[in-house]
Amino acid sequence: IRELEKEYEVIRMDTLEADDAMGIYATQHPGNMIVSPDKDMKQIPGSLYNLEEVTLITPEEGEKMHYLQTLSGDQTDGYGGVPGMGMKRADAWFNKYGWNWDAVVRAFIEKDLDEREALLNARLAKILTVDYYDFNAREPILWTPATPSNYGPHFRAGIPVQTAGISIEQP
Repeated sequence: IRELEKEYEVIRMDTLEADDAMGIYATQHPGNMIVSPDKDMKQIPGSLYNLEEVTLITPEEGEKMHYLQTLSGDQTDGYGGVPGMGMKRADAWFNKYGWNWDAVVRAFIEKDLDEREALLNARLAKILTVDYYDFNAREPILWTPATPSNYGPHFRAGIPVQTAGISIEQP
């Protein structure tokens, strides 16, 4: 690393994994290219060279990849996703139910898991960007869905929940 520092800018973020540091840096300084074969980098908007081809990742494609990884899980990164759901099945799921948080929660519910488990997986799957890092506290800002699900945070398959006087039934 010391030799690289003689000719290149080296970024160190002591409490983060390299993929998070790359995601933060790439979104803080648009126009740079991420060079990595790691599929997690497909969450980060911008140019990605995966050692075979260059791809331009749009913000929408990055969000879709995050949702795909939330459902499919990644044992290497320590989260399981929805049992029995890989990337292809997750893609088919979203094409059927829509690319939204309700579809994520629904997938977990169908395996008798709840929204808390979905949120934990989504947070573990999220590669940090400049918007998800607090530079003053030097810590991640936890990912939260743009809209809460219609199921409520304690919904479990087959158990309706009362929310503001409205009963929420299983889909």
